[in-house]
Formats: sequence, C-alpha cells, structure tokens
Amino acid sequence: MKSYYSLISFILFLLLIQGCEELIIRDIPPAIDEPIEIDSPYVNTATYFTIKDEGQNYRLYKDDEEFYIKGGAFNSFVEQIDDFGGNTIRTYSVNDTIETRKILDDAYYNGVSVMLGIWINRERDGFDYYDEPAVMEQYAQCEKWVKQFKDHPALMMWALGNELNTTNPVAWS
Repeated sequence: MKSYYSLISFILFLLLIQGCEELIIRDIPPAIDEPIEIDSPYVNTATYFTIKDEGQNYRLYKDDEEFYIKGGAFNSFVEQIDDFGGNTIRTYSVNDTIETRKILDDAYYNGVSVMLGIWINRERDGFDYYDEPAVMEQYAQCEKWVKQFKDHPALMMWALGNELNTTNPVAWS
C-alpha cells in the first residue's frame, strides 16, 4: 500500500512541477561540462519508465510492464535490496559523478531501479530564492547532471530536493 502512496505522491509532484518554468538547486558539487566516458556494460542498454493515465488511475510501467516501487533510501546495500523484497533505491544527491555512475551501474547489474536525488538548497539553510543569479547557477548545475545521467537504464526518475518544507511560491517556481 505504501508503494501506491509513493506513486500517487510522485504523480502529484509531476503535476505540480508541470507549470514550473525552472528547477532550482544550490551549493552542490559541480558536474563536469562534458559527460565522462566510463567503461560500463550498460551504456547502450535501454529501459523505459512511463506513467500512464488509465482513466481513474495512473500506473507506472517499466518496459511496458506494470511496475510497483518497493524501495528504500540508499545506504550501500544495492546487492541486498532484493533480499528485503525491494526493487528500487532512492539517493539524496549526485555527490561525485564517477561514484553516481557506479551506483547506477551496480543497481542495474542487480536489477534495481534508481530514483536519483538532486539536492536543492532549502530556505531554512539560508538559501535565498530571490537571488536570481544563485537560482540560475543552481538550475544550470541541475541541467548538467540531468544531461549526464538521463539515459542510464537504471534511472527510473529524479528526486528533486529533500524535505524542502516551504510554502514560498518563488521557491516552487
């Protein structure tokens, strides 16, 4: 049942950000300008996740098969997650591009999907969403990471931010 609520929460999030003009992040390690070539057997392997509107319900599909998220927050246990009945991990941020690629490769090798986190700074930590240059800097960083990892077959979806806890409309736009 929790997987169902997770999917509904994600769908509501997607609907919320549909009207957003830009995504925002700050104070995170820089991505490299050009994607790095990493020797990986999964580079050209495609996996497709889609959300389908089926009238009264939205359903998540992986390669045209209905997919139920059974996951946990990542804590170096990709090899064991299926032992606990899981099929998905969530990370909190892209800290190091080489390490992130290794996490994605390990997940794919173990049949685990990944909700890849992108850290978005929080107002309660001092970030000012009215500082347009800082916001644009964060957006550019986020865009680099998305371009770098978007085609990895283990990637299921992005997790933007963590516990933002704000009602400021500027932060959400």
